[in-house]
Amino acid sequence: MFLNKTTVITSDLEYGYPVFCTTIIAFSAFNNIVSLISIPASVGTDPCTWRNLIVSGIHGLIAGIWGCLCLLLYPELIEDPYTANNPFIFHMVVFCSGYFVYDFIDHFINGKSLEQWEVTLHHIALWI
Repeated sequence: MFLNKTTVITSDLEYGYPVFCTTIIAFSAFNNIVSLISIPASVGTDPCTWRNLIVSGIHGLIAGIWGCLCLLLYPELIEDPYTANNPFIFHMVVFCSGYFVYDFIDHFINGKSLEQWEVTLHHIALWI
């Protein structure tokens, strides 16, 4: 799959859209699973906040581990982050983009877009 650490084979990038769509679907499914868990009293009575905290935390855990692996496996990313690329790093960005689209849609569906405008602005800024 890799010729060397900085060469990207075009076929590796073909999986970008499937990874993006699968991420959105997977987080939506995970959101539905989390909705079956009872809400702790410390969170309050808003089930949307509870689900968002859990799903966001899982995304952060996955992306954090993935980011650390990128730096460990591809140290040239530290030296030159603009030209160091490969499918592993590319798919992490695609995964995170899929999550932000999912979260934006989730906020919109649950009527939280204006209530939590700073989160909405955060998602829009990341797309730019």
